[in-house]
Amino acid sequence: MLGINDSNNRTKLITISAMLTAMCLAYVYFMPTLDLGVWSFTPLSHLFLFIALFIAPFAAIMTYIATTVAFMLSVPLYLVWLRAASHIFFMIFLMVYLKIFGRKSLKSVPHIVIMLVVSGIIHVLFEIAAVYIGLGFGWQGNNAPWAIWGAVGLAGFGHHTLDFLVALFLFKAIRAEKMLGLIDRKSVPISEDALESDVASESALEADNMSEIKEGEDSI
Repeated sequence: MLGINDSNNRTKLITISAMLTAMCLAYVYFMPTLDLGVWSFTPLSHLFLFIALFIAPFAAIMTYIATTVAFMLSVPLYLVWLRAASHIFFMIFLMVYLKIFGRKSLKSVPHIVIMLVVSGIIHVLFEIAAVYIGLGFGWQGNNAPWAIWGAVGLAGFGHHTLDFLVALFLFKAIRAEKMLGLIDRKSVPISEDALESDVASESALEADNMSEIKEGEDSI
């Protein structure tokens, strides 16, 4: 599930994921939420989710679950719960994008713009869909198109952009200081093929050493 073979890195990932999950739960639960009907605003509520996305899919999924649960515990509005649950769709896009292009794309302005804009559009479209689903189930609120598309769409995109950029800044600062070993590319687990290659190389080196020892004994 973790996609990691090395036990040390697996432990690091689980630890980092647990830290982000705990911080996300506490932050979302205790941070006041501004309720504007079809749209609510919790400052930097996506921050830990984005940081987790930049680290690994497992961390992102755990933080996503924590975010959704925190909103369910702190805000008694199922419309907010639906909107929080809809985050999985822009997360999938970012996870696939980072899987294809790697974390080096976080150093490229064109890549950053693509990730920000596309994930932002996906984010607000599915949150708007969540609002309409809520209205379909009888939620009473301002269902005027300007309110839904303006508040959830434009304001939501602005919220997404702010959280994304702050998370990217923090992630780069953490990585630069090497505060979390797993974030350093050098500590990312190697593949099975690479492992097999290393084992074969070590075996060959050991055989050469044994051969040299045997030749030395014969010469004596």
